[in-house]
Amino acid sequence: MITSKSMAHGNTNIYVLQCEWSGTVLNGIIGALVKRPHKNMPMNCRARPRKVTISTELEKEISRIDDLWSGFREKYSNCGPWLFGEVSIADCIFTPVVFRFTTYDVSVSELSKDHMNNILGHPEAQLWLAQSKDEIETIDFAEVGK
Repeated sequence: MITSKSMAHGNTNIYVLQCEWSGTVLNGIIGALVKRPHKNMPMNCRARPRKVTISTELEKEISRIDDLWSGFREKYSNCGPWLFGEVSIADCIFTPVVFRFTTYDVSVSELSKDHMNNILGHPEAQLWLAQSKDEIETIDFAEVGK
């Protein structure tokens, strides 16, 4: 379980996370984030569908994240529709990965697809995607897989 509290620091709220998960779960999440596929699949919410070459290394990372998501969804499905049942910081942290997998049409398991659809259907994710379409600037390195 992760709980958070907000602390004011100047004009910025800082969220302090208190983790009550086993080290294995937390290490799995941290490991997935450290190696997330941002180098070969840069964030580009408004570009769909894009295709990139899936290297062996990238395929391993996609598979690892898919296994992580589907494993958590299988284990916590009786607690609710989010990664750990109830919405948590983990869902927020993985939202950019969901956007990348969607942009580049990455194939994942059915449990992971359900998780991705749940995130994509959230009003805040919908707002994020809608606002990305209004951006006029582009970042050259993010315009891959045209």
